[in-house]
Amino acid sequence: MANLQSQPSLASTLPTNLPVTFMKEITKDFSVDRVLGQSVFGTVYQVKVKQGVLPEGGRMIAVKRLAENAPVPAGITFGTEVTNLMALKHENIVELVHYCHESQKKVVQHNGRYVIVDVIESCLCYKYLPKLSLDKYVYDEQIMYKHPLLDPNGLQQVKACIIIGLKCVEADRNKRPSIADIVDKLNGKRVPIFDQVSLPSMHETLSFQG
Repeated sequence: MANLQSQPSLASTLPTNLPVTFMKEITKDFSVDRVLGQSVFGTVYQVKVKQGVLPEGGRMIAVKRLAENAPVPAGITFGTEVTNLMALKHENIVELVHYCHESQKKVVQHNGRYVIVDVIESCLCYKYLPKLSLDKYVYDEQIMYKHPLLDPNGLQQVKACIIIGLKCVEADRNKRPSIADIVDKLNGKRVPIFDQVSLPSMHETLSFQG
């Protein structure tokens, strides 16, 4: 693996834009063996960073490779959005530590001819959560028996996260909350965009189980 210590800006400057060759190297060319999960927005890979390569050396990080059609709000550049994400600090927001945004040449077939086009490779690198995702807490019986009840503050946080999640998957992207809206909601402030969201009933929640 290439050592990035010769490039101090990668370890000391925020935001950190890592080269796509490095992303491919640490994910073994985005190997299926390293996949943690997948959605319409992209695929997440689990990666252990070697000591001395990045500040996270010796620890796991989660690399999210964005799909080619992953939406970015109009008027906002990828770099600006990443900078905003890296500035957010909240216990319910996974910390973004690095990113990759690089144009590469790719040969594709168009109208019966092969042409060279520019393809943007975009990745987001997050701190790894060893306890996995929310669905593990919702459907894992051992966890439910170990923690059968939530204190009022914990319950409110869970409800807030569910409401935020429901708004974030709105079909109309213009109805989705901004990062600032999400942080205000998590901090207990009233945010109008969430006022019309209602939590599913127990029957509706159970109907999602496989």
